[in-house]
Amino acid sequence: MARETSMADVGGRAQPSRCEFHHVRKVVLRNEPWDCKIGRDRNLYVAEVSRNRIIVLNKSTGRATESIAYRTESDCFRGPTSISINEQGSMFVADSGSGVIRVFQGEPLSCLSLGRLQPRKRRHIPTPGNFSFPHMVSTVDDMVWVCDPESCCVQALYLNGTCKYLIHANLTGMRVKVPEDGSFVRWRDLPMNLSQEVSEVILGPEDDFGLKVKPSSGSVSDDFNDFAITQCTDSGNHVLRFFNATNGAELGAAVGGWGRFVGELNYPTGLAMRSDGVLLVAESRNRRIQAFEMTREGVRWLGSSCERYMTSVTNICWDDNMKDIWACDPKAKSVRNLRLSIQGVGGKSESLKKQPKQPRKQQHQRHI
Repeated sequence: MARETSMADVGGRAQPSRCEFHHVRKVVLRNEPWDCKIGRDRNLYVAEVSRNRIIVLNKSTGRATESIAYRTESDCFRGPTSISINEQGSMFVADSGSGVIRVFQGEPLSCLSLGRLQPRKRRHIPTPGNFSFPHMVSTVDDMVWVCDPESCCVQALYLNGTCKYLIHANLTGMRVKVPEDGSFVRWRDLPMNLSQEVSEVILGPEDDFGLKVKPSSGSVSDDFNDFAITQCTDSGNHVLRFFNATNGAELGAAVGGWGRFVGELNYPTGLAMRSDGVLLVAESRNRRIQAFEMTREGVRWLGSSCERYMTSVTNICWDDNMKDIWACDPKAKSVRNLRLSIQGVGGKSESLKKQPKQPRKQQHQRHI
């Protein structure tokens, strides 16, 4: 198992990473994977955007056991780019080309669609509940969060497709860099940008900062400050944005900024949150994964992976053991299995040496 360490040289000073990424293996596919998630059956679900299907991989063998291809007489997959699986086992797929969210549930699988395609006009706000180019989807409790980069907005939907929040205008232009020494950017020091319900959403022009808002992915954490925090990567601005999942209010500063050093981002496209607050960010153009820690106090930088093992990275997810990571590398047509070791998170130390080896388990196209 190859070991990855990373040093970020900032201002001539080498900053040691407080975490280590260990490259476990590479699973080669025939097509480009764009997103992946672990299902309740402990298999890996991978969105192959070029083949318009979801494949199911056995993690132990790396072999595809099933293919889910949605096709009817009048409709079909047209570029599935994101997957989210909720606690009930329902699978939500962002079908970007069709402009809808596909929901697969039950056994045998049945499919229903949320929303419909709106005409593509840059920065044109869609009707709440509809999309121009739904690129990323994430679920928490009874809410579905959808990022629409074509319309530069984020929508929060109920499971029946009714829109609760449409976040578009008045996003903060304030940016905060995560300190190099690993100290926290504290939530209490950041103002709150109030958001409004859909019925009162502001449809005004861009704010004074002329933000190029291009949200591309979302993930929801546990409760840290008596409310759930939703994270969103703003790829066009190379920052992370944080929202109150309860009322849609944005924390009044974006974290990051363009660059390749500590805490800086270059076109972030994927997020993965662990229950103890470890947040992983996939940077497409830096070809790396950065690790941050979110607590009740704030957010801080932990470390980053090396670039040598990845030719690209679009999305990431935690394995069900919450130590392994699966990363999509579309240029290499593969998914990569990494293992994360972190020192000093939550007052605890994780060591790979203490983890016993898991025995390998032994190991049909399905149309809906």
